[in-house]
Amino acid sequence: MKSYKKCTTATLMALLIQSTMTFIPLLFGFACLGNMVIIYHGVVILSVSVCLCPNILLGAYRFMTLAFLIHIVTDVFNKFKDGEGNFKASLAIDVSGLLSLYEAAHLRIHGEEILDEAIAFTTTHLESMVSSISPHLLEKVTFSLNRPIRKNLPRLETRHYVSLYPKEDFHNATLLKLAALDFNVLQALHQQEVSNITRWWKNLDFPRKLPYARDRVVELYFWILGEYFEPQYSHARELATKIMTMVSAIDDTYDAHGTYEELKLFTQEIKRWDISAIDVLPDYMKFLYQAILYIYSDIEEHTTKEGRSYCVHYAKEAMEELVQAYFTEASWLHDAYTPTFEEYMSVAAVSATYFVIITFSFFGMGKIATKEVFDWVCNKPNIIKASSVIGRLMNDMVSHNFE
Repeated sequence: MKSYKKCTTATLMALLIQSTMTFIPLLFGFACLGNMVIIYHGVVILSVSVCLCPNILLGAYRFMTLAFLIHIVTDVFNKFKDGEGNFKASLAIDVSGLLSLYEAAHLRIHGEEILDEAIAFTTTHLESMVSSISPHLLEKVTFSLNRPIRKNLPRLETRHYVSLYPKEDFHNATLLKLAALDFNVLQALHQQEVSNITRWWKNLDFPRKLPYARDRVVELYFWILGEYFEPQYSHARELATKIMTMVSAIDDTYDAHGTYEELKLFTQEIKRWDISAIDVLPDYMKFLYQAILYIYSDIEEHTTKEGRSYCVHYAKEAMEELVQAYFTEASWLHDAYTPTFEEYMSVAAVSATYFVIITFSFFGMGKIATKEVFDWVCNKPNIIKASSVIGRLMNDMVSHNFE
């Protein structure tokens, strides 16, 4: 894998020794085709030229490519406005330029009003064009309107763009060949990881011992793949997916199987982290409790070897908080109690598992996940609180009819 990466990077860098007009789309193509590693080598050249570009298509490409990596001032787009502060009407005839501006605008942060305006401007014009553009552009536009790059999973974006890239005027055959090879090599690694996790799941005999628990190995792996798909995080993905299968089994236990008294016992015993605690649990919960301890033992062994034994403390805290949230919801049901919206969100934002996923995702990432990182996560900064709320509300919007 390392020699393959070194060879690929060298080949891609050779492709960048071209004119500016070719350089920018090529560099952006690297990003969409999944070769983000090469962007770091081109970013310096790109930074010098980003504010000098008179063309909306290239300007948006440059902004997007830089914004994937760093925050860049949005004033570059002011040159595309007229004297009244509106985007120039002439931009509406350039479909590719509009689409690039639309994608670039989704990289906005709070307070970047010009990009808010750009989304409204480009969305209106792109939606009005779908009946009058070429099949190639129609495919690009409809896909982006439904799922802009910023809101898509990197691997899904790469898979989609690989099929579109040969039709681009600026496409490069060598880059396409390398992108396809890179995608297939990485996909093979992902498939092997899913195979390993599935074998682990079956060896533990989950389907027989917890027949009520959903088999969500592939689904949960896909969740984790959305966090990091790169090959260096292979162990992190396997570990995080295994933990999330435990979380899913616990969720099913609290939602659909355990009695109130059983759930009360499990909630108490999960805080002990002691194998002797299983004596008071029913048989099916004994199995689940042992499986959780097994996973945490694996975390402790792996992180201790790396000199990061502190991870275990955060792993336990995250699990305890989640189980307590599950039990609070079960108690509301048992007592026929209807919480206020504020009460509900304070608990449901935790049971949505977003915070747990974020915490668990750091365990297998090596020394980059320092104690300071875990402290930051556990202090729940606004970005994590907001993400948890968004995740919970989106989940409820989808599932409320069934539930």
